[in-house]
Amino acid sequence: SYHPPLYVYFFILLFPPLFIYYYDLFIYFSPFFLSSLPFFFFFLMIRRPPRSTLSSSSAASDVYKRQGTYSVGGASSCTTCPAGSACTTTTVTACTDGTYSEAGATQCSPCPESQTCPSGTTGITCSEGTTSALGASNCTLCPPGRFCTNGMSYQCPKGTFSPGGSVSSCTGCPVGQYNPAVGASDCSACPTGYYCSNTSTALPVQCSPGTYSVGGASQCTPCAPGLYTTLTGQGSCDACPPGKSCLDPASAPQTCGPGSYSAGASVNCTECPSGMLGSTHRDSCLSCPAGSFCSGGTAQACPVGHYSISGVNTACTLCPAGYSCISQAALPSSCGPGTYSPAGAVNCTTCPAGSSCANPNTPPTACNPGTYAGEGSTSCDSCPAGSSCLDPSLPPVACLNGTYSCLLYTSPSPRDS
Repeated sequence: SYHPPLYVYFFILLFPPLFIYYYDLFIYFSPFFLSSLPFFFFFLMIRRPPRSTLSSSSAASDVYKRQGTYSVGGASSCTTCPAGSACTTTTVTACTDGTYSEAGATQCSPCPESQTCPSGTTGITCSEGTTSALGASNCTLCPPGRFCTNGMSYQCPKGTFSPGGSVSSCTGCPVGQYNPAVGASDCSACPTGYYCSNTSTALPVQCSPGTYSVGGASQCTPCAPGLYTTLTGQGSCDACPPGKSCLDPASAPQTCGPGSYSAGASVNCTECPSGMLGSTHRDSCLSCPAGSFCSGGTAQACPVGHYSISGVNTACTLCPAGYSCISQAALPSSCGPGTYSPAGAVNCTTCPAGSSCANPNTPPTACNPGTYAGEGSTSCDSCPAGSSCLDPSLPPVACLNGTYSCLLYTSPSPRDS
């Protein structure tokens, strides 16, 4: 049977009290209401469905009431659609992979993210280390750069990585590696000349002067003794050059002072041994030059009457007696016959007249009475007979007439009559 819409019942119920309460208004507007009644009843008539459709409308209402159920031929009642299926009034269709339904569903829904839906039933959360997308038919291993927990996939934070697979947490970067980005599948080795702290998230930091690093370092290494670098970000240190010292590995090499040296790769300069001379480039010690003596790595000329030859000279040698030392850089020369020299003499001296110089290393010896010697003599001669030798430095003087002398006489004697 046909039932008017609800608003018709509301109008019938509310019209009497409204008429009484607003009586004056109704009287005032009665012409309008009276003229509108035909249109109102016309509206009710067109809203009534045709009789031919009453039976089909009633059937549709019954179908609506039976949604989520089904029946097959000969059934006395409808059956609730089972979980994992979608039902029309007469059919039951199993949910496809990646979808599910609960009991009484008319259609299947996509399996929720992070879950799997076996046999189309309510989703089951993926196991640790696996994940699934919306509508996925099964759980998959966690992709690289992510970790998976409770079925959800998350990016690895900075300083960590994940190679993918059954991963429920990300791994911190190993010592000497870093990763400043999220979602990394691996960490990068710290480059040469840099160090990467244990935080693993910071960018590599350059090594300071005096230090270095090879790849994959968590800290920089100080330069070894005798090595240095004044630059930042170095992968090695330089050897201190010859003639310089490198006490501070972060500073430029310092030139060795006078009389000291370094052969290279030295922390400090070394003073040359006594008797040796420091080289111009301060990279070695040399033999002390002839005619000099060396102390503290510097050379000083030998004093007059002294000499030295090239070698280790801590002092000059006094020129010996009987020799001459005209050059301090040469060996002494022996005095010739009839000459002599005391120790420390530059030249040999000719033996004076009236003396003999048999040995050049001893002073002249005065001639005995009755003898004489000319300049440069090695011995004194006896005064001959018939001559006198009053002055041994002069040649013999012949005796005057009436006088005579015997051998070795110093003066003539008168003849006997």
